[in-house]
Amino acid sequence: MAGRRGMRFLVLSLAVLLSSCAKEAVRPFEPKGNLVKEEKREVSGKVTFSGLSDKQLKQFEVVPESGGNRFVPKNGSYGQVDGFVWQKMTGKWFKIPGSCEVWVGEKPVERFDGVIADGGMNVWYRIGGAAKLLSVFIHGEVRPGWVDGH
Repeated sequence: MAGRRGMRFLVLSLAVLLSSCAKEAVRPFEPKGNLVKEEKREVSGKVTFSGLSDKQLKQFEVVPESGGNRFVPKNGSYGQVDGFVWQKMTGKWFKIPGSCEVWVGEKPVERFDGVIADGGMNVWYRIGGAAKLLSVFIHGEVRPGWVDGH
């Protein structure tokens, strides 16, 4: 019994520590030499389009994390993204939180955490590292999904 209580304390302590680390990542970013690109990459989303025709791809626009101009993707992976817009989901866009990866198109070979089926399209997703652990202990919303706007 004591071992179980000790393990629970350790897990909860880790969750609190990771929670405080997650809050730190939201604070304004202060550039420090060459670390700028690496630190940004860790907190940005990633999207992969696979097996889609040119006609299908033209229905999407990727939203860069930087807030720059949206662009029509090709089959392939894109990092540093905030999400994507799909013409068939009028008034909504697909938000990809930092440390999350999504896959659009043919079913991925790799294992993903789940799938969001909406509007006739499947989007597979996985949540990376600390974000996944935090969602389990704190029940925070780190899952990607459709949101209003954009």
